[in-house]
Amino acid sequence: MRMSLAALSAYPFPAAAFTLLNGRTVDPTTDSPNPGDCTPYQCGADPANQGARMWCTWNSQAGSRVCSDPVCQPYLDDIPTCSLPQVVGTVPSIPTLTPANIVQPLPDISETLMPLPYVPDCSLWAQLNRLIADNPLIAVIVLAGVAVAVWRRK
Repeated sequence: MRMSLAALSAYPFPAAAFTLLNGRTVDPTTDSPNPGDCTPYQCGADPANQGARMWCTWNSQAGSRVCSDPVCQPYLDDIPTCSLPQVVGTVPSIPTLTPANIVQPLPDISETLMPLPYVPDCSLWAQLNRLIADNPLIAVIVLAGVAVAVWRRK
């Protein structure tokens, strides 16, 4: 199904007339924005006027500006979310960095590196484990003996 170019270029938003912040009444299906018509909406003024926002978007005049932008200064009273901070006083000074306040002393790690005293475990299990660890061939022989015993039972 192919759409005609006229159907694609029809104004897609509600076509009711609305009034811009500057007092101009607009019919969105026939009027085009003049320079500056959409600037208040880019700054965030008159946020309830969705018709004007959609009209500006349709006519490629959408965008956003911060309320401190010089272009937005005439509309500051109409921007509900803009609160510019009042700078009073002086900026505090930043401390000067020196090697004394940058370089931190190294921690003492000598105690953590000291070897623990060896406490021998004289239990039979510990002696057996030590014997197998020292002579891995014993483990192989025991494993082979268990495998032969299981193999013969089948």
